[in-house]
Amino acid sequence: LAMSGEKRYDKVMNFFSLCNQVFSNFIIGKSIDSFIIGLICFAGMKLLGAPYATLLSVIVGVTNMIPYFGPFIGAIPAILITLFISPIKALWVAIFILVLQQVDGNIIGPKILGDKVGISPFYRRRILWDARDALCCAYIQDSQHTAWQISGCKDRETTRT
Repeated sequence: LAMSGEKRYDKVMNFFSLCNQVFSNFIIGKSIDSFIIGLICFAGMKLLGAPYATLLSVIVGVTNMIPYFGPFIGAIPAILITLFISPIKALWVAIFILVLQQVDGNIIGPKILGDKVGISPFYRRRILWDARDALCCAYIQDSQHTAWQISGCKDRETTRT
């Protein structure tokens, strides 16, 4: 990099600076999203009369930070703990968390992350259903996509070698 000239150095540094900015915005956006989901979960758990609503909502909110599988990981303790108290309440808690995660994944998350990171909600939803992308880390992919858009590449498939 040092031997390639000042112009290339500036381009590379600008690229990594942009990736850092996108990554930071993604983490901030995901944190805001998870906090909102935790609050909504707390309100729903209280309305359902679920035991340990505060603890379970914190677990759901924190695990919501994990891409793709986090919401399911967070639902498991909530459903199991409620199952020991009341199987009927556990069923309602499971339905509530499933609906909450669908609303998060299709409405709240894309809106917040699209605003923070600059990726359209349509693209965010496409990432969730693309099996190849599910194997990649969402943070890195969002950084790459935004950097490719800003650098002028028309399609990410054309940039691969």
